[in-house]
Amino acid sequence: AASPCQMKLTWPRLTSIGGGRISRSTAEVGALAEAREQAATGHFTAAILDVNVDGQEIFPVAEILARRGLPFIFVTGYGEHGLPEPYRGHPALQKPFEAQQLKIALASLLAVPS
Repeated sequence: AASPCQMKLTWPRLTSIGGGRISRSTAEVGALAEAREQAATGHFTAAILDVNVDGQEIFPVAEILARRGLPFIFVTGYGEHGLPEPYRGHPALQKPFEAQQLKIALASLLAVPS
């Protein structure tokens, strides 16, 4: 559940990633309760999780996604080192970032293992 404002800025560039597997409705989730619901029941390939959503941390959503085996990327102002220990080493982008960085990170996340 990335920041809706941030996602609206990058949405046109995201639609070509992953063969159209990024759902606009999923990309625009903005409230933590809605993000939990989408994480538990949504039909999507991957998620972009802003660590701080209206002052609340997104880690409960990350736990749900991990249980479902769905890949995700954290977006944070503190970078990977600002993540709690269980999530260090997980894909993360430090804000601010360029659309190209997000595109590369998502392509890597969605890459089919050979």
